[in-house]
Amino acid sequence: MNPGKTASLLARDATLRRAGRLAAAAIALYAMFASPALAEQGMVIWKNHECGHFIVQMKSGYGIFEWVDGPHPNDGDVLEGDFRSPGEHRIDNKTVDLPATILLNAFALSRSAIAARMPAKCKALPGYIPFEGG
Repeated sequence: MNPGKTASLLARDATLRRAGRLAAAAIALYAMFASPALAEQGMVIWKNHECGHFIVQMKSGYGIFEWVDGPHPNDGDVLEGDFRSPGEHRIDNKTVDLPATILLNAFALSRSAIAARMPAKCKALPGYIPFEGG
């Protein structure tokens, strides 16, 4: 066997192995950051259609959301989607079986903490019924 040819094949094999490891690492990183957030379920426990905000109670806490598009949520509606990430999100209103777009305003672990973060535009409306943080 030709020693020069053997060395060339070994070098090429090492380069291919290195490229394969880099590709596997890139795929793992992509999967870690590009995977969709786990869907969570919650129930609407307060809403004010006039100010466009509502509160969802989840296992992980409470969120104040602003309605953007789709059917307005009502008290008792069961919603499913990504409730913890900032920005607009498309969620499923399981009660009416329709999608909606919402925007997270605030998240808190307790009822009293979320009640304290009610948007001022809701509080300023005539006839505003506050969310009790008890």
